[in-house]
Amino acid sequence: MDEKGTSAPITHSTIFPPSYGDFALQCSDGIVCHFPRYLLGYLSGFFKDMFELPNSNESVQSMEPLLLTEPSKTIELLLQHMDPKIVTPGIDQDTIVDLLEAARKYQVPNVMTWFQEEVLFTKAHVLSQNRDLFLLVENPLLIFYCALRFDLPNLGRPALKILAHCHMALLESSNPAIELRH
Repeated sequence: MDEKGTSAPITHSTIFPPSYGDFALQCSDGIVCHFPRYLLGYLSGFFKDMFELPNSNESVQSMEPLLLTEPSKTIELLLQHMDPKIVTPGIDQDTIVDLLEAARKYQVPNVMTWFQEEVLFTKAHVLSQNRDLFLLVENPLLIFYCALRFDLPNLGRPALKILAHCHMALLESSNPAIELRH
């Protein structure tokens, strides 16, 4: 609804259009993502609890989308990680903090597990291939920040070891979510 009381036109996600699922999620930027209700309830503790509330069937089954506070970029990324039909995207240093925050908020533990495994697997793979750069070495501050913020001690320890011996340039972040005070 705008200031005049009229409904703003709905823009549907191109990744998750109306035909994709039976439950609608309206992002903070007005984009509506459609996703299968059963997958939301199965993979997200937040949605499972919401769908199991007494008398929730009428409100949850309504045609109105559930309003979310995150932008579509974050929600689409979260849904991509939840959908078994979509190949899981790699780690993007510009979106990983928002993705992990959404995963924590909506209680999607497989995203946290994926992140830890991706970083640790990449470390093992790079060491076995004797390559120079991977995310833990390339951006230990980001990994350490995520480890602290999302309680991932298995990632925090190696990141802290690298930070303790690194060049000062690695302590500066171009990611706006990470401030030096963190």
